[in-house]
Amino acid sequence: MHRRRQAYKGDHHEHHRIFTVKKTRGHKSLRYDVYMASNMTESTFNYRVYDNFKDGTSIIFAQDKVTLHIQVTKQKDVKKEEKFSVSVSPNVDKAFVSALLIIREEVRKSRYKGYES
Repeated sequence: MHRRRQAYKGDHHEHHRIFTVKKTRGHKSLRYDVYMASNMTESTFNYRVYDNFKDGTSIIFAQDKVTLHIQVTKQKDVKKEEKFSVSVSPNVDKAFVSALLIIREEVRKSRYKGYES
């Protein structure tokens, strides 16, 4: 299960799986391919998350690679505290987006702790 995260509804039985996130490395960024439970073969992603290391932004696209679902922008306020601005497209499941952002943050934290997950 390296480089993978799975989200379940309730317990961890396969028939309760909602989606799987597979992490791959892109140029100066991380890329997360998201496969919904109905996509058993994982031959092509349902959603793709691009996470830019340098500026802290993330973008989630649908499979068509055109439809933008969310955009996360990192900003610093006058006290040098990090703040994030999240733009979510209409009719997008906010719980799904939240789960992807939590996975993204956990992967980022693991990178800074000195191990790759």
